[in-house]
Amino acid sequence: MGQLNAGIVPVTPFQQNCAILFDMDDRNGVVVDPGGDVDKILAVLKDNAITAGAIWITHGHIDHAGGAMELKDALGVDIIGPHEADRPLLANLENQARRFGLTDPVRNCVPDRFLIEGETVSFGEHVFKVLHCPGHAPGHVVYYNRAAKFAHVGDVLFRGSIGRSDLPGAITRH
Repeated sequence: MGQLNAGIVPVTPFQQNCAILFDMDDRNGVVVDPGGDVDKILAVLKDNAITAGAIWITHGHIDHAGGAMELKDALGVDIIGPHEADRPLLANLENQARRFGLTDPVRNCVPDRFLIEGETVSFGEHVFKVLHCPGHAPGHVVYYNRAAKFAHVGDVLFRGSIGRSDLPGAITRH
């Protein structure tokens, strides 16, 4: 099995971290959370000779899913995730873009497959367990690769803090 690697592409005015997970040997992988700036993501894939076989989404906020449909069209691959509880968020990406004054084209997102707790997704020999982690968004998922001791957590954690739970649709517990 080749080595799992992750590259980060900051996208959108929010500077959200779109991730490209890929195998160092065969250069195949996935794009996780393409919030926008699709031309930038495509350039990174091309410049690094990485072939993306799918798009994985952690949750339905604009900065994580706003470029998913455009990237799907460009790459001809499926959109996988998040959990179906984020369907309403994904169906309102265009409204989210207007609320934030974003000018880049954004389309509502319809994943090819929603995910459930405990199932797995993979590329090549790299297998990731899906963990449903509602809080930041009702359908938020985390992708965990046990072999590499690596988790892509989306917005469940922020640098130096936990993820926000004060956004519409967030789940808070007291």
